[in-house]
Amino acid sequence: MHTPEKEAPLSLRIAGFAFVSVAAMFLSACGGRGGGGNDDGDDGDGGRNPPPAPANACSDRSDCVSVNGSALYEFVPAVSGAGGTRLAYELSELRPIRGAEVVLMNAASNAVLDSTVTDANGVFALAAPPETEVVVRVRALLSRAGRPGWEVRVVDNTRNQGVWSAQGEAFTTGSESVSIELVASSGWDGAGYAGSRAAAPFAMLDSAWLAMQRVLEADADAVFPPLKINWSPENRSCNGSSYPFADGCITTSHFGRYGSEGRNIFVLGRENDDTDEFDRHVIIHEWGHYYEDAFARSDSIGGAHTLGDHLDPRVAFGEGWGNAWSGIATDDPVYVDTSGSRQGRGFSFNVEADSAWNPGWWSEASVQRILFDLYDGANDDGMALGFAPLHAALTEAQRQTMALTTIFPLIHFLKQRQPAAVSAIDELVLANGIAVISDEWGSGRTALDNTASRNTEAFVVPVYAELVAGTPLELCTTDAYAREVGEYIESNRLGARRFARFTPPSSGSWQVRLQTSAAGGDPDFHVRLRGRTVAAGMDDSAGSGVETLNVNLEGGQTYVIEVMDYINVDDSAASGGNVCLELGVERN
Repeated sequence: MHTPEKEAPLSLRIAGFAFVSVAAMFLSACGGRGGGGNDDGDDGDGGRNPPPAPANACSDRSDCVSVNGSALYEFVPAVSGAGGTRLAYELSELRPIRGAEVVLMNAASNAVLDSTVTDANGVFALAAPPETEVVVRVRALLSRAGRPGWEVRVVDNTRNQGVWSAQGEAFTTGSESVSIELVASSGWDGAGYAGSRAAAPFAMLDSAWLAMQRVLEADADAVFPPLKINWSPENRSCNGSSYPFADGCITTSHFGRYGSEGRNIFVLGRENDDTDEFDRHVIIHEWGHYYEDAFARSDSIGGAHTLGDHLDPRVAFGEGWGNAWSGIATDDPVYVDTSGSRQGRGFSFNVEADSAWNPGWWSEASVQRILFDLYDGANDDGMALGFAPLHAALTEAQRQTMALTTIFPLIHFLKQRQPAAVSAIDELVLANGIAVISDEWGSGRTALDNTASRNTEAFVVPVYAELVAGTPLELCTTDAYAREVGEYIESNRLGARRFARFTPPSSGSWQVRLQTSAAGGDPDFHVRLRGRTVAAGMDDSAGSGVETLNVNLEGGQTYVIEVMDYINVDDSAASGGNVCLELGVERN
């Protein structure tokens, strides 16, 4: 089935003279792969295989002429300093479009004559019939079959998710080889985006390419599940839409899985509002969530967050990892996010050097500093493990832990695998407001910062309470760290949900019972095995303040039971409070 393919013009320079294509961006009627699927051999282009060349007028290559060229895009750096946080158009530079599909087409019939992929320098070579009018199209698509393997496409979510592409104007081949240079412009004219924003899809594609290279350094045979990066100049911060966000209301740049549609990153693109295509750390942060989903595991419940928040520890780890990863992939610890009129505002922070506000195992700032310092060591932390040990910890410990995905399993695993670095790891963790980590469960936690001044220690620790069959357990929750965001109360905060661990002595049916102390309260719980919900007690109709559910559990497995009262996790609720719940498990 054909899908629309977005095309934007490229500047085209042919040996000895130059001309520039029209500035309008337009849709073509054809989509799909263009040149077909990749083969599995190595053609010497750095591991990227071209699609097989279709039959054409010079299929035996003896009477072909070569079209040699390079594909470049205009990169606009996001900067922060004395001049403020902004996109610095005056510092724009040309960068290679790496690993992307290039298609040579007959200008009259649109028939594909040859196809290949660019190398790490954006260079490509095509074979064309002589004396033929042709065009060269570059697609925002990375694709390789086999090991390693990947498929990344940048699509327009507002127009049927067609793949973005750009092409130069038509030219006529002669009897000699020709060299061309294709340049995708940002479209900025000094006051606004007056022309086609052809560079935008390739900037995002290149961020994905860069992130994959870091993973391939740790695992040369990595297979990356398909990923779509959804971008449109209409993508903006507004609510009320759902996948595929065809109206451009994507809330914010984010990663998500949407049923059978697979893994998607959505990116803001509205001019003078918030554009993220050149905010490389933002794109790679979201790619970091893709990495968690594809290679590791994330139990994060999501939601709004800032560096100073006391977050649910799953959220703290997920967002701290995304921030750290953006610095790891780029080898640049300064995270910059631009927005506003003329893309002239924004914020920045240093994932390694900036002090963590409210440090602790609930802090994304603490997590990002720890993870980046484990990788880098360029500051004064005395370690430089590189990414490979972190990759092993994420793909093994975080993926398989019986606990939830927080800072605890990762650090515990690293200490087991890096015995020579244990003291340095402990010092690093302590320096970021977290007591020495001895297991995946975060045992021995106390309130290390201003949680004590809020009298919330009983609502925060232990991280996981031990639950014994037949013995009721009291777990108390709080809204002390909830934060108002607009008209909503963000409830992905420390203490709003509590955790118990339970290892049934035998397999069979067990009754889980949860009772709230709050008048008019609504107790809810999830039973999780390695982060996955195997049962949930979410009956809103009971009205009795008690939730019960019969669950089949496997003896000897350790389950995490997450408990809450809905009044402390309802984002639209105006009131909550300190609410204690009684949790019990009995054999049926």
